[in-house]
Formats: sequence, structure tokens, C-alpha cells
Amino acid sequence: MLKNYLGRLTDGIGRAGFAGKTYTMNSAGGALTFEMAEAQPISTILSGPAGGVAGALHVARSTGRRNILSVDVGGTSLDACLIVDFQPMDVFEAHIDGFPVLQPIFDLRTLGAGGGSIAWIDNKLLRVGPESAGAVPGPACYGRGGTQATVTDAALHLGYIDTENFMGGEMAVAGELAADALRTTIADPLGSTVDEAAGSVLDVLVSRTASSIKEMMLERGLDPRDFSMLAFGGCGPLLGPRLFEELGMADLLVPPLPSVFSAWGIMASDLSFSDSTSVLESVTPEAMPRIAAAAQRLTKGAKAELRDHTGPDANPEVSLSVRLRFIGQEHTLSVPYDPADSAAELAARFSQAHLDRFGHSFDSEAEAVSMMVKLVMVSRKPALNVPGTGATKPVSHRMFDAASDSFVTCRKHDRASLTSGKDYAGPLLVVDEGSSLAISGRQCLHVDETGMLTVTRREDPA
Repeated sequence: MLKNYLGRLTDGIGRAGFAGKTYTMNSAGGALTFEMAEAQPISTILSGPAGGVAGALHVARSTGRRNILSVDVGGTSLDACLIVDFQPMDVFEAHIDGFPVLQPIFDLRTLGAGGGSIAWIDNKLLRVGPESAGAVPGPACYGRGGTQATVTDAALHLGYIDTENFMGGEMAVAGELAADALRTTIADPLGSTVDEAAGSVLDVLVSRTASSIKEMMLERGLDPRDFSMLAFGGCGPLLGPRLFEELGMADLLVPPLPSVFSAWGIMASDLSFSDSTSVLESVTPEAMPRIAAAAQRLTKGAKAELRDHTGPDANPEVSLSVRLRFIGQEHTLSVPYDPADSAAELAARFSQAHLDRFGHSFDSEAEAVSMMVKLVMVSRKPALNVPGTGATKPVSHRMFDAASDSFVTCRKHDRASLTSGKDYAGPLLVVDEGSSLAISGRQCLHVDETGMLTVTRREDPA
């Protein structure tokens, strides 16, 4: 077991519990060293995916995008999280493999959709996942004995993966092995061609994934069209262009170094401290002074606790939220709270949140159940800038274009060669050491000064 858990741990995950408190720590300056993993090992659950959410939050704020869907896709799974009005969605209770986790945690939804997801036939129906080939034996194209077709095999056959630069050129992949697996496990049983089988594998995966994400958003009363998608992880850029189109989102963002973006997000997270207290007061004019007094005591105690660990000069940002419910209900909703709120203002805010979440509200009295304070000390963020040079010229590449529904000859760019400030019309393939990005003929790619890629729909697709 780790004796010391150092580093910037993400907001909502990677928290340590001391005397009922929760900490999210930042190692800037080496000022903080808590024995987190030993004190509360459960705090480290999902800390890796949460790093991606922390990075997505930084991207949202730095680009001015209030609403972002964070999509982290690896070899076995896809982790999605919503950022709404510059705030990541969280829950106060989650379940990991059926076991309850009773602490604040990002509302991460995990789907069995990754590069190693196995395609299979179920009574003449094509299905993809949730079973994965993993790394060993891995996809058939790895040449490690895998015989089942995977998402990676399909993407490789469609030209969405550069065989000459897979894993930065450190690993050889075999297109013929991918084609053989697609033929024997998918195409022959369905009576289709290998090309059709490969395209269908991605179509099924994207459709199933989009349905799950829509369900996640609609249960919160959110419209995918109001969101941008941030795709990262080794397979995030691979699925992103199709997925954001399927969801009808505004645009797609791909950060520099997408395959290690979650690690960067952990480094970019802020120091935060959260504490909570029970309230149990009706939202009435008579009770509001008592609710405000509880908020004052909570904030004062939390600041004192934080300064015990960071020093007397700590000057954190303070935000308060209160969990409310209609009298007679069991479940609560968290809404922002201001000590200057009147009973009518707080009740109206809760009623609107209930309407947004559940599609209805009640004309009845609400009660405050608990209150949470969050103190944040903003850290200096590590640079994510990877500006392009435009030095390397593109080469010819054969790839399946979803816009024309056919294989086309297009340009293949090394990501580092893309020129900042320039637009690139699809179809094209962008590759780097850990991922690849296939842009269709109805999409356009823009490169900003930091190296962030933005994919949008073309107004005049050729």
C-alpha cells in the first residue's frame, strides 16, 4: 500500500477523508503530503478517468465553452462525464461493481466501448462489446493469437489507423489478419463483404454509444445540441468524429497529446476542500436566517481546517450548495446557495432544477437536508500548448469516407505538421504517436494556436 499519495488529485475523485472531511490535493510547491491511500483507499477509485474530467474542465474554461461532454475512450471502455455551466456533474452516491460508494464522486458513466471491444453475431444480429480482447491477445491485427474481430481491426481495415505509425512506430500491425478476422467472424456469417463488415462494426458501436449518452443527458433534461464533445484517450479521436455527428453536437475538440490527457488533467487540477453539515430546515422566511447561520459556521470551520494544512495565507474561492427536497420526498437535488438568498429565490431555484431534471415540479414546500461548502485554491496549470509547425508535407492515403460511403484517396497529416490557425477540409487522416483522427468529407478541421483541434460540419461539403 502506498505510504504517501502525492500529486494533483481530481475534484470529486481522489479525495481523502479525515474527520468526515474530503480533500482534493495539489502537490504544487511540495506543500501537501497526506497519507491518502492508507487513510481511505476508496478515495482512489476512478481517479484516472477523473483526471480526464479535470482536464476537460480546464478546456471548457480556457475555450469559453460552458457545456462539454468529456469522452475518454481506451482499449476496453468509454468514460463519459458532463460539464454544465463550467461545472462537472457529480453525485453523492455511486456504485462500483454493485458496491455503494458513499462519497462525492464525478458522475462518470462507463460503457463497454473501446478499441478492443469484440464484434460478434447474436442470432444474425451484429453486436459490439461489452467483451474486450484486451491487450493480450488483443485485436487480431496485433498478431498475438487473437482471432475475433474488434473495433481496432475494423478501424484498421477502413484506413482510420496508420499501420506505419501504430504506437509511434513501435508496434507492427497486420492488416491481413484484421481482414481475416472480419471475414470469418462477421462477413461470412452475415453474407456481406469485409468492407461492409468493418463499416458495420463502427456503425453499431457508435449508434449504441450515442443512445447511452443521449439517455444520460435526457435524464438531466439536457440537449446534446447545446454541447461540445471533448474526445481523448487512445481511441477517443478515432470514434469522436462519428460520435459527435450522431449526437448532433456543436463541435468536436481533440486536445494535444490525447492519449495521455487524463494524466495531464490530474496535473492541472486545483486544490479543493469540501465539508458538509446537516440542516433539516424548511425553506421558509422564518428558517432562512438559521440556514444562513449554518452556512456561515460551515464556511468558517472549513477555512480554518484548510489553513491548518496550507498555512494562514490561504485565500480560497468559496462556493456553497444545499441539498433540497419537497416535503414527503426521499431523494434530494443539489442547488447553488447564496447566504443572501430569500426563501422564494431558493425555492424557485430548486423548483427549476427539479423541472429540468425530472420534467415536472410541485407546488409544495421544500426543505433543506444538508449543505456543502467547497473551497478551491486555483493552481498554476502546466502548459498544454503543442503548436504545429507545418514542416512535414502530407502524403497520400486510402481511407473509407463516411460522407461518400466509399473508399477515397485523401491526405494523411502528422499532427505536429498541422499549421496553427489553418483550416483543413475533409476527407483526411491526422495521426500522432497515440491516436488517429479520421475526418470525413462533410467535416472540417481547425487548428488553434495551442494545437487544439476542432472538428465542425462543413457548410459546403464536396
